[in-house]
Amino acid sequence: MNRDRIPTILAAVMLSFTAIACSKPTAPVTSGDLEKLAAARERNQQQEALSLARSMYMELLDTGSRIRGDLETLGELHRQWEAEILALLSTEDGRFLTAEQGDVVSFRSYVQTMKAVTQSSLEVMTSELNALTGPAKEIIDSGAIAGTPDPELSIRLAALENRVKSTLEPYLETVPAMQAMLATAKQRGVRGESTLQQAVDALNYADAQDRTTQVEAARKAAEAEVTAKLAEAEQALVRARGEQQLQALMAEESHLRDRMQADALKARASSPDTLKRLEPFVTKAAMSLQTPRPFVYQWQRVRTETRPLSFSAIAGHKALEPTEDGLRYLHEIANSTQNDRPAWPIASTKEHWDWVRENQTLLRELGTTLVELGHLDP
Repeated sequence: MNRDRIPTILAAVMLSFTAIACSKPTAPVTSGDLEKLAAARERNQQQEALSLARSMYMELLDTGSRIRGDLETLGELHRQWEAEILALLSTEDGRFLTAEQGDVVSFRSYVQTMKAVTQSSLEVMTSELNALTGPAKEIIDSGAIAGTPDPELSIRLAALENRVKSTLEPYLETVPAMQAMLATAKQRGVRGESTLQQAVDALNYADAQDRTTQVEAARKAAEAEVTAKLAEAEQALVRARGEQQLQALMAEESHLRDRMQADALKARASSPDTLKRLEPFVTKAAMSLQTPRPFVYQWQRVRTETRPLSFSAIAGHKALEPTEDGLRYLHEIANSTQNDRPAWPIASTKEHWDWVRENQTLLRELGTTLVELGHLDP
């Protein structure tokens, strides 16, 4: 053996012994280790569930915040509508609009088509929002999140948000348009002689008179047609020979007379002018009129579909009696704040009440036909 290699061999042997001495067997996995792993996994899952639940609660509160912002905007626009727009009917600023007939027509159109919300409706929607978001806010503030929120909360919040937005949209369009119209009228600097209320009443009365003229013309045309056809039937009777032919022609005449009268009634009841006059009753809407006993009536919301008013309910309130009280009852129904149909002009003069009386006569004469045609409920 080469003596020079001895130190190298000894070093290799020492390294082998060191490696053997340092190496240890892997410790076996115990049940305690498995329990620790399971506990850690469960804590992670709980943390993830808590984080998800918190994010869902925060999303509910974000939706509530959007709705609250829309409600605040709606409240401010509602205040402007009542305090600035409707007030023009009696203020000096309103006289700027009466200087131009087109502005009066536009103002009336805006007011008639505007579906304004009531203060009580605003309060109801605000209370509903608080009821839906209040518990979620308390849970977030307390940190005591025990699970995800009830899915019904999201559904109800979404429904409320849609309702608020649909209520807000007319205000967002109408209020700025009315303000712009008033600003333009002020720039012209000319005031009319009458108040805006007087100008609107005059416009309504003129329209009502025009519709009366048109209805009368239509009635006369229908009567002329009936007369001509009856004359033809009478001539046929004169020319008839034999009792059998005579009886047949007489029966045909009677049938024709009845049919012509029915057709004339239907023509009157279906005419645009008649339906325009009776808008507070024939328009399909959500509120229905109930008369549990004479002189007592109440409004009730129809949940399934929009319907016209009931003819029997109107009659049950004695609103078709040809008396001053009957006229007043009919005017009261047409202009009730709970009737969500177009209202009549407020009657304040003899001419106005004569117009209401004409409409009452229309309802008495055409009521059954209007029910038959579906323009009124039974």
